[in-house]
Amino acid sequence: MAALEPKAADVLLHTLGLDERHHEAWRNHYVTGDNDPVIAGLVAAGLMEPARAPGFLAPEDRVFRVTDEGKLVAAVERRRRHPPKKRSAARYDHYLNVADALGVSFGEYLKRRMYQGVPS
Repeated sequence: MAALEPKAADVLLHTLGLDERHHEAWRNHYVTGDNDPVIAGLVAAGLMEPARAPGFLAPEDRVFRVTDEGKLVAAVERRRRHPPKKRSAARYDHYLNVADALGVSFGEYLKRRMYQGVPS
């Protein structure tokens, strides 16, 4: 398949909840109105498909989900946009996630043996 247009790639990533912090898909739905050209292109390419709409949506709303092929394309695009972090950046991100609970500075966090290697 040819490279995706940026807007189409954005829709795929958004539909799956993939971004810099989320490496795994945690949702798979996209709600739009009729005649969305980006969605129409993704459906034509086999990357998205119509899904059942919940009853609380307006009648003109349409729900789509990413196909298995679309998930593969989205994973490649996510990795291209957000390459894996270096170990030092990953450790600092981990510190930011637990800093309030630990009550230590980043320097103290690094010195504590119990935190060594988290994350690797």
